Amino acid sequence: MKKTDPNNHVVLISGEASGDYYASDLIKHLKVSHPHLHFSGMAGTCAQEAGMELWYDYNQFSIMTFVDALLHMRTFTKLLSDIKARLLSKPPKLLILIDYAGFNLKLAQFAHEHKIPCFYYIPPKVWASRKKRIHKLRQYADSLAVLYPFEADFFEKEQLPCHLVHHPLLNHLPIAQTPSGTSINIAILPGSRRGEIVHILPVQLASCYQFIRENDQPMQFYIFLSDLKQSDLVHSISKPWSDKLSFIIIPPSEKKTYLTQCHVGLAMSGTITLELTLMGIPHIILGKVRLLDYLAFRFLYKHAWIGLPNLMAQTQVVPELLQYDCKPELINKHLYRLLFTDAGEKMRNDLYNLRQELVNDPRATSIQSITSKLIDSTT
Repeated sequence: MKKTDPNNHVVLISGEASGDYYASDLIKHLKVSHPHLHFSGMAGTCAQEAGMELWYDYNQFSIMTFVDALLHMRTFTKLLSDIKARLLSKPPKLLILIDYAGFNLKLAQFAHEHKIPCFYYIPPKVWASRKKRIHKLRQYADSLAVLYPFEADFFEKEQLPCHLVHHPLLNHLPIAQTPSGTSINIAILPGSRRGEIVHILPVQLASCYQFIRENDQPMQFYIFLSDLKQSDLVHSISKPWSDKLSFIIIPPSEKKTYLTQCHVGLAMSGTITLELTLMGIPHIILGKVRLLDYLAFRFLYKHAWIGLPNLMAQTQVVPELLQYDCKPELINKHLYRLLFTDAGEKMRNDLYNLRQELVNDPRATSIQSITSKLIDSTT
């Protein structure tokens, strides 16, 4: 086994698809400024391709809903124990925690207790849920970085210093122009987790089938995969609809190309709604999970909105249809407005303005410069 110099070792822990992307982006840049560094930890294919040694693939642990997480508590306890043992046996120069709040907060506490420098990139959403966690962030994390101005505003009010960083996606997502042609192109984005796909994709497909029956227009549908590992699941759910809808299943590598061809998107709540926002593509935010998971979420989550564009604007820019409202009749009502009235163009303008706010916020700096300083300052 390759021996790792602790002075050149950085550990990253992420448990979600978005975190995998953020980890890969950070690793690529740090390899340029700090080519001697060795990266390891938990993430996914993106981070691995960027040069990270995977201890664990996040896909093994990201499919859990609130209820499933309770049912699989032993699995997560063992995972936490294993990662702690690795950190203790070879303490890294820096531990970088990316989102994955419940799990990573425990690692932040462990790192603090064992004097391992800890940087929390995308900390828990304490502005919306379980605000008491802010005390743990204050106590255990040596430094914080957030992606959105409204988060920086919140932490500033709480007198907890943090860095506002430029969102990595800004450099990779173009502003999409309104597609030309006679066909209406609709993006179906069912999420990255198995539980999300199982609950939301059938509703999305049913909505699209009802929509083409009610509107005599040529339409093309694109179903976007967030991860190739979900390909079999998406194919099995969509296959019964293949004789009713004209759809193409798009792999992750083709996502940007095909999204720019879409007039509107039906998106499971998550990072994809930010991608649509930055590209200026009108969309509808959907959410549907098991009832017990939804009740638990509503009990814990105290904010008026869940969609990133609405959180950024602190008002509803994009319609949110969650749980009981997530049904074809309501989805298609909004879909019609976005496609056949001036509501679509208005949303494009609103989304463009949100992108500009991210670009122009004078407080924002690069995540690479922040991380580089932390690495150089640790001994």
